[in-house]
Amino acid sequence: MAACNGCFRRTERRKNRKDFIGKSFFIEDNFGQRFIGHSGHQNNFIAHFYLNPATRSAYIVAYNTWQDGVGGDTKINTDTLDKEIKEYLFEKIFPLFKK
Repeated sequence: MAACNGCFRRTERRKNRKDFIGKSFFIEDNFGQRFIGHSGHQNNFIAHFYLNPATRSAYIVAYNTWQDGVGGDTKINTDTLDKEIKEYLFEKIFPLFKK
């Protein structure tokens, strides 16, 4: 990790944003915690990882199919599921890990 200390520093701050651009990683503040992460979509595959350096805990998720809606309901899709999982973990699970 010593060789990558600069990877986890902000390089650009944007107004009214909670996330920052780092060196190939994104820095996000969620529910009073700092996370280092990276995500991407390609050919209906989705993957993310988020690391909380303070607690040395992480979450990784990958989907091999992106779904646009279920039963005609376009609000029920992979992006909605992904967001709900992320917010639940950030709000309810990550705080359980002590610094």
